[in-house]
Amino acid sequence: MGRTRNTTGVDSISGAADEGASKVERKPDPVDIAVGARIRLHRMSRGMSQDKLAKALGVSFQQVQKYERGANRIGASRLRRIAEALNVPIHHLFDSHLGQTAADGTSSNPEERELLDFILTAEGKALNRAFGRIESPAVRQKLVALVVAFARQPEDNSQT
Repeated sequence: MGRTRNTTGVDSISGAADEGASKVERKPDPVDIAVGARIRLHRMSRGMSQDKLAKALGVSFQQVQKYERGANRIGASRLRRIAEALNVPIHHLFDSHLGQTAADGTSSNPEERELLDFILTAEGKALNRAFGRIESPAVRQKLVALVVAFARQPEDNSQT
């Protein structure tokens, strides 16, 4: 077994298979994990299944799972297709906290984690689906204003 240097200047080990060495596990890069978490966030916020995204990309849903976990890297052209399938600008798959991820592969950005946690609830999914069906931007804005107003109200426990 010998070491060689490839064209990018990275050492590689040759002959490992000949000596019965097991395949070295690649730990996902924090940037890959962060991009995958953003893909998952945008996919789920649209109520899109992994299978539907996979079909739009021409890959298996298992491949989408690997992208979302950061286990498989995403090439530039595939990333562009993912952004198109999710109907988001490609830069939305990156954020200012890129590379800062929690152990479970989600963003360590507290606001992003809170949003993802909410979207994963039954209420979050139902609200997201219903809101997405409202076509009028004016109605959407009024609904957001209404929810914000309700959220500012102190809780009235006298009617329990």
